[in-house]
Amino acid sequence: SDGDREFVVQQCSDLEIPLHIYHWENDACEKFSQDKARIWRRRTMYDLLESLVPKGHRGIIATAHHKNDSVETLLLKLLRGVHINNLRGMEVVSLPSDQPNAVWARPLLKATKDEIKHFLQSQALQWREDSSNTLSKYKRNRVRNELIPLMADIVGDKNLLEKRLENLSRQSKDLSHELDKQAQNYLHESESNDFFILPKGTFSFVHKEALYRWCRSKGISLSYDNFERISSQLEDYPTSIQWTLQVGDGHDIMRRGSAIYVERADGKTFGEPHPRELMAWSIVKEPNQFSRETLHLRVLELPQGNYFKVFSAEVFRSPFRPSWRADHNPIKLKDFLRGQKIPLHLRQNIPVVLSAEDNIVAVQCNKRWIVDAKYCPLANKEGFLIELDLSH
Repeated sequence: SDGDREFVVQQCSDLEIPLHIYHWENDACEKFSQDKARIWRRRTMYDLLESLVPKGHRGIIATAHHKNDSVETLLLKLLRGVHINNLRGMEVVSLPSDQPNAVWARPLLKATKDEIKHFLQSQALQWREDSSNTLSKYKRNRVRNELIPLMADIVGDKNLLEKRLENLSRQSKDLSHELDKQAQNYLHESESNDFFILPKGTFSFVHKEALYRWCRSKGISLSYDNFERISSQLEDYPTSIQWTLQVGDGHDIMRRGSAIYVERADGKTFGEPHPRELMAWSIVKEPNQFSRETLHLRVLELPQGNYFKVFSAEVFRSPFRPSWRADHNPIKLKDFLRGQKIPLHLRQNIPVVLSAEDNIVAVQCNKRWIVDAKYCPLANKEGFLIELDLSH
């Protein structure tokens, strides 16, 4: 590295180009694995370069990546596991998320390493080879020095191999653009940012992409394996409406009815099955059906907790206000049941739906549900429509 630095210093001096040199100790990333150390060095380098762009100004950060580097990146992604819509190499131009005035450019990305060498030789220019490029302990070097030559030999021609990988990269990019458009439309139509609304039908490729983007918006950077765990849970167990998956970094992905939530674990154990009487609620746009097995509640704010409870009418002293008493004070449940002419010996068996805070939501009387005025479905479209499946 000293030789590389001296070479660059001399080149910049000859060409009168400003030069910035930064140092960090090797032990700064010793605690990391090889992959994490690589990511740390690259992120540190990117941060330093981006800091050179004055705020309020536009800047272009150019790197010397070439076509071979892009091919290696594509194959490394494939080996590590990657979504099919990101199965491609480097971009000629990319925009960082936290420095909108800085553009990353790779002007040599269409040229191969051999073409660059040939040009340098024709101009009698010197260059240096990275001394670590031959070390087999690095995965990229093994891809460059072992895997690519083997693949080229099997295909029969190195240029043909590169062309096929370029076609794969282009198809992946086209797919990404189409998926992005459809996923954004789905998220927009869901009209919610606090939770992800699951589709009523099949959990499709578009819905997977929308869920991935929604998780990213919540600050969760999911690995390919963790995201596949979530997708498999939704696809393999579509009728399981209440579960929790830990996805690392102190985050839990939770399904409650038709909604997906993100919560921080903070040491608390999630995923314990709730008692049988607990019932998850689902957020719906329009009711699938109106029957005694489903209860629809229109609320201006989502209730605290992710479930309701079904009990027999043991809470006789709890306040209850049916919809026709919306402008009056609530009455005790026992008085309401008496007014409904429910015989005393039957009141113990009357189903009552309670919120997570133990407030009465609805009472079943004479084979129909009477909903508290606070939760009674309204004629307008304001608020959230919650559906409870009482058949369970």
